[in-house]
This record gives sequence, structure tokens and C-alpha cells, in this order.
Amino acid sequence: MRIIEKIGTGTGKGDSGTGGDVVAEDLQIMKDDAKSREEIGQYLKRVREEKGISLRTVAEETKIRVRYLKALEEGDYATLPGNVYARGFLRNYARFLGVELPRHQSIIPTKARGEVPEQQTVVIKPTRRPGQRSGLRVLLLLLLAGIVVI
Repeated sequence: MRIIEKIGTGTGKGDSGTGGDVVAEDLQIMKDDAKSREEIGQYLKRVREEKGISLRTVAEETKIRVRYLKALEEGDYATLPGNVYARGFLRNYARFLGVELPRHQSIIPTKARGEVPEQQTVVIKPTRRPGQRSGLRVLLLLLLAGIVVI
């Protein structure tokens, strides 16, 4: 697959000075491969640095925290708050830099922090407090008291 960078000047938001798309770099994207995610992060970092854009500027423009941007650049997807956020952060960061990522799911982390684990059924049995009377016991006492009165 190819990552395409839109050539442009200005803010780094994909302004197209020449109007064309140029293949910037070939990346082998392999499903669930941490090395590939790290390569994508390094690529985004290199593009950002070549454009002279600081992480703080990216954070302000994209509303993505600096620590999450660093995690993306380092391929540390476990630091991210969840799979949905990781996908959005990656897309928004790339879009800000004017980079078009392939629409292949393998570039997205399969497990990120906050991922909901497989559901397990837990049965919690209600417990009675000591001294708490059951309704049946109270009913029997009232019935017995009623019979004694008659």
C-alpha cells in the first residue's frame, strides 16, 4: 500500500500549492504488526518535522493531547484511550499534515487502553443482613398471632 502526501505550503493542512498528489513513501502495512504502526508513526513525525511544525501546534490545531501525539509517533497504541480514539487521532493527525493514509484496517491498533474486554457473566447472590427478618417469617408470626386471638 502507499501513503500519499499532498504537496503544499502554508499550514500543513494539505494546502495544495501544485495541485497534485505525489507518492511520498511505500510502507508495507501488515495486519496487527507493531513494527508497521511504529513506521507510520515515524513517518508522520518525519513529515511534521520537515514542515517545521511543533507537537504543541499540532495539538492546538487538532485538539489531540501532546502525549497522544507522541504515542502515535512512537507506535505506542497502548497509551491511547481506546480503539475509536486511536483511529480518529491517527486520521486527524495525518489529515492535518496533508498525508493520506490507506483505508486499510491493519494500520489501526487492535488493542488499545480502554478496550472493553470480553464480557463475563458474574452472578451476585443477595445476602441478608444479620437480624433482617424474611417476609415469610413475619407472615407466619402474624398468622399465628391471629389464630391465638381467635
